[in-house]
This record gives sequence, structure tokens and C-alpha cells, in this order.
Amino acid sequence: MKIIKLLCLKQSCILFLLVLIVYAGQAPEGFRLRAALLLVRHGDRGPLLPVRNLSGIDCGVPPVLPAGLRSVYAGYGRAASRAAAGWRARLEAVGGTGALLPADGRCRQGRLTPRGVLQLLRLGAALRPRYAPLLAGVAPQRLTVYYSPTERTLQSGAALAFALAGEKSLGGAVWQATRNVDLCVTQCSCPAARQLYTRAGLAVRRRQADHPAFGELVSRLGPLAVEQPPEAPPLRPAELWDALLASACHQAPLPCLGESCVSAADAGSLLVFRQWEARQPRSQELRSAARLRMRRFFEEAGRQLSRVVSGDRTAPLLTVWAGHDLTLSAALLALGVRALSAQFQPPYASRLAIEVYEPTPANPQRLWQFRLLYNGEDVTPLVPMCAGAPSGRLDLCPLQTLLDFTGPGYMAPFGGRSYEQVCADTNL
Repeated sequence: MKIIKLLCLKQSCILFLLVLIVYAGQAPEGFRLRAALLLVRHGDRGPLLPVRNLSGIDCGVPPVLPAGLRSVYAGYGRAASRAAAGWRARLEAVGGTGALLPADGRCRQGRLTPRGVLQLLRLGAALRPRYAPLLAGVAPQRLTVYYSPTERTLQSGAALAFALAGEKSLGGAVWQATRNVDLCVTQCSCPAARQLYTRAGLAVRRRQADHPAFGELVSRLGPLAVEQPPEAPPLRPAELWDALLASACHQAPLPCLGESCVSAADAGSLLVFRQWEARQPRSQELRSAARLRMRRFFEEAGRQLSRVVSGDRTAPLLTVWAGHDLTLSAALLALGVRALSAQFQPPYASRLAIEVYEPTPANPQRLWQFRLLYNGEDVTPLVPMCAGAPSGRLDLCPLQTLLDFTGPGYMAPFGGRSYEQVCADTNL
């Protein structure tokens, strides 16, 4: 039972033993893959709070790896060394140490680990046969990488780009820092979104208060897991969860304070409650906040895809957006993805892919289409805009519906008011 509970806990930090790529880049008859956009969560990182016994946790690359993956990791290490001088300033600008690869296998608070780098390399290597042909014979600038203003997302984006497109991506691709975890590039302030999230958070805390046993569990485990001064406020459940993942993700014992330790049963109880909570309906405040937060992201995505359709020879054909679990969760909520997998916290190296398909010359009467994949699962028919899409192995949806969503239709739930008007309205 102890092993089963720990394995369930680890599912939150390791995506899958095999990267699911069955549907990725698979063009139905009469179409060809023309562009792809990947929104990814960064790889494995150290905990955000000072976890007890952290110095004893090994976050390095496992000693035994498949030969192909070990070769990719070694190749990336050599490429990172050659690119070091050109990348130092970019990494330091987001609070980094100036290195693409972590210096060693230590778990550092909030920093990408070598295992995190390996996760993105593994993902990119699996997807490379499907997406790398998009860049064949075109300028390297047609690969664009956006990243939040944190070191771990920039490092994750670099590892994924290398595995997808080779060493030339580190120097030739377009690299664009964004302003926040929502991957917004410009005009990012939205007070209404912050207020809606605050109200949604209060509702969640009220729901948690209806389960006092859960609150008692968090209060009891908090001091065992995290080093904090006596005057510090009690840990939030998400903070405790993050602290426990530091152990579970790296095959380390659960944290202890003296002779008192977090047990597998404790971790299992916390997991059960989090799974129950994840299945609860999302409030309208949370849905509205997510839609506002991701407005600029979808706006830019739609702009790029429109350039591809128009034949712009400088439009990015492969775009990587390196973000966080909050970024992916908000994007899934804004799209209205109804998949069960979308209800839970995205594990490290999770991805949301938008694939764009062009009709072949033999099918000029057909329309451009798109497919939506979440961690390899085809969720195209599980979004409201594509509810009428045909079911089957290779679901597609008219691209114009996505362009309408990212354009004029995006603000429809707010009465057609502009983004600026809604963001300034704190009475939503």
C-alpha cells in the first residue's frame, strides 16, 4: 500500500514512462502539417519553499539511461558549453546563474534540475520526427521561443528547442522574453483578472474549510516538511504539495523533523483530497480570470497563425511557449477543454499543442484545419468551438474557428467589451 501511494504521488511529477506522440503531426489524407505551436511547462525543479532535508536529495540525471537519450543529453551539454558566452546575459536577465545547464545534481530552490533538462530533451527527441520537417529548408528564425521571466522556463525552452531542431536553434532561433507567467509580451496589466482570481481563491478556501480534517492534516504536516519561522503563516495546501513532490520526484524519503516524518499514508491522504478538489466544478470567477489572463497569449498565437495562412515567408512555423503549470491550466480553462486530464495540475514538461494543417494542392476546395493535443491526447472535439468536429482517430477543426476565438470572439463572454475596458472594471 505504501508503494502504491508513493507511485500515485510521483504521477504528479513524471509525465509518462513513454511520451505519447501517436497523434502528433499526423496529417489526414488531403492535408499536410504546416505549423505547430507548443505551450509547455518547464521541467522538474527544486521546491519553491525551503524543504527539510533538501540538501540530501539527488536531482541529478539517473545513472542508467537509454543510450539514445544519454547521447542527446551529452550532445546538449557540449552545445550548451559552446553557446555559453552568447547566452550568459540572456540568462542573467531572468535571474539566472548564466548557465544553460545546472551546475550539478543538487536540488536548488525554484531552479531547474538536470532531470528537468532531461525531461525536455526527451520530449523534444520524441517529437522531432513529427515537427522538425516544418523547419527543413527555411531560415532558422522560423523557430520562435517565448519564455516567462524566469531562468527555469528559458532553460527548458532551450533544451526543447535543441532536441527539436538541433544546435543551430540555440543561435539562430528567435528568443523572446515575456513579462509574466501568462506569457504576455505587451500591455499585460489586468486588475480585474487579479481580483477575479482573489475571489476564486477565497471560494476555494471556504470549500476547504468545510473539510476540517484536511485542514488539520495540512497544519500537522507543514512544519514537518518545510523550514519556516514560527511567525510564518500556515502553509497553503498547494505549498505543502509542492514540498512533498521534492521528495517524491527524486526517489528520496519524505521529509522529517527530528523523529517525526511525513508518512506515505499522510501523502496519500493529501493526494486523495487534491484529486477530489480537482474534480470540483470551476467557478465562473476562475474561468473569467483565466480567459483574461491568457488574452494576450491567444491574441499573439492567432496573429502568428494568420501570418502562416497568408503565406508570410517570415512567419514562425514552429513556436515554443515555455511557461508554468499556472500557464497551462489557465490556457486549458480559457479554451474550455473538457478532458479529465485537464482538471489536474499539469506535470512537469506537459504540453499543449496547436497543429495547423493546410489542404494539399489536390484538395483546393478544403479549408485550413487545426488539431489540439494535450500531452498527446487529442482534445480537439472536447473544446466548445469544435463541438461539431467529426469524431474519429484524426479529429480536425476548421482553423477559422480558432482564429475567431483568438480574435473578435475572445471577449464575447464579457459582453463584447474590449480587453482594456474589462480589465479596468473591478466590479465584475
